[in-house]
Amino acid sequence: MDLSRRDPLATILAHGLSRRAALRRLGGGLAAALAAAGLGRRGAAAQEASPTPTYAVGVTAEILSRKEADAAPGYYLQVVRVTFAPEAIVAPHTHPGDTVTYQESGSHAITVLDGEAHLLRAGTAPPAAGPAGEPMELNREYTIAPGDALEFNAQTAHTSRNPTGEPAVLLEAQLREIGVPLTQFMGTPVP
Repeated sequence: MDLSRRDPLATILAHGLSRRAALRRLGGGLAAALAAAGLGRRGAAAQEASPTPTYAVGVTAEILSRKEADAAPGYYLQVVRVTFAPEAIVAPHTHPGDTVTYQESGSHAITVLDGEAHLLRAGTAPPAAGPAGEPMELNREYTIAPGDALEFNAQTAHTSRNPTGEPAVLLEAQLREIGVPLTQFMGTPVP
């Protein structure tokens, strides 16, 4: 089957361009969104996904798409699939940039220790302006169910865990400072 007739990204990649160059040639934002969603290219997207170091025992992150952010120099904008194994726990930590999380399957629990985060429950409408969802209370554990979304910034210290016997899968849009680990555990100096 000739994918080049149905998939312009496949055509460009077949001619030896890097994935980044191919996405730029296709128009950047729209092409990146389509590639991140895996539309028309599920097999290739899975093969090109970049595994990243484990957040904690039983928690893994897979970078599905990444680009240097034109609007935020020194940062990557990336889409990441995070999988929590049953009973996995992540100690208190922050991330070097903003995060928007969507619970794809399973559930996990999160506790905000410091900073601000907002939770948008599945089926509720986001506000027209400002942060989506309701502010999360400090030191209260929230169970995040499929279809729920949350957002927080780099200053938000939190802990997460999967209290269930089933894997939990999250999709995240992350703005991450280049050259800094994806997760910074409390008390860990930033390089």
